Amino acid sequence: QEGVVDAEGIQPLLIAGILSMFLTPLLVLKAPHITAGERVLGPLARLLRARSIDQLDSVQPGMKDHVVVIGYGLAGELVTRALHNLEVEHVVLEMNADNVAAGRERGHPVYYADATSAEALGHAHVGDSRAVIVMINDPSATRRVVDAINRLVPDIPVFVRTEYLGQAAGFIELGASDVVASEVEGGLEVLARVLRELEVPRNVLEAEVDKARRRTQRSARQFVMPRRTLGHHGGLSELKVESVVVVEGSPAINQSPRSLDLAAKSGALVVALTREGELLTANLADQPLYPGDVVYLIGELTAVGEAAKILGSHV
Repeated sequence: QEGVVDAEGIQPLLIAGILSMFLTPLLVLKAPHITAGERVLGPLARLLRARSIDQLDSVQPGMKDHVVVIGYGLAGELVTRALHNLEVEHVVLEMNADNVAAGRERGHPVYYADATSAEALGHAHVGDSRAVIVMINDPSATRRVVDAINRLVPDIPVFVRTEYLGQAAGFIELGASDVVASEVEGGLEVLARVLRELEVPRNVLEAEVDKARRRTQRSARQFVMPRRTLGHHGGLSELKVESVVVVEGSPAINQSPRSLDLAAKSGALVVALTREGELLTANLADQPLYPGDVVYLIGELTAVGEAAKILGSHV
């Protein structure tokens, strides 16, 4: 009526509308097979020189008690490498042909497949597996994968990595056994590193991380934070670490730091010594000193200098 489209131009639109109404029910009926992709992705995988999941039985026949990994990004590759090192039988499903090729070069059993497909999960023998690990970046695809696994084998343990903690409850409702949120693990790692840089005492740092975990998600692994070296503790910036070799003729030979009263006379402490290439750190106060021993001292500059004199370091 407004003259936007003339009578001649409206005809193709009407035809397209009628055809789409006719084809939609047929497409919906066939959608599971199309999205599953086993008939489509198989030839495509071979075209891209990636192994399709339908080849699994010919490569790894009779799989049982294995782990199914879905997603071969960085996280998937780390898990797969660990399973390989521990000799745990596993198979990996991945939609990115480049990742499939990279896994194949590393000798990992990575196959081109759409894990939302019951057919693909069947080829991966999910029903005979010990666990499924889902590590893909698309939340909607993750939901479809978890739902497909739950409908196929509802009792199988399914571990999901997701980006946000708020998504965890939804995955649990769909059948996931456990969910790990990347934002929590990343946030806790940043928290720990910042507190370490601020020289917060380690027990306080660990307590803060534990509080944060109790508010979010627990972890099966022990908290690990590399300890700072002596030079990175600002409160100890005035202390020096010095090494002194015990030479022939030194009055310290056959004497121990305790018998020399080294700490009281100099103010420096012996923290370690090396003897014939071996590092000694235990019972140093009563350790007799021999020619060639390298004694490591810690203290203020004047203190380590005085200790060096007592040890008779000068030839």
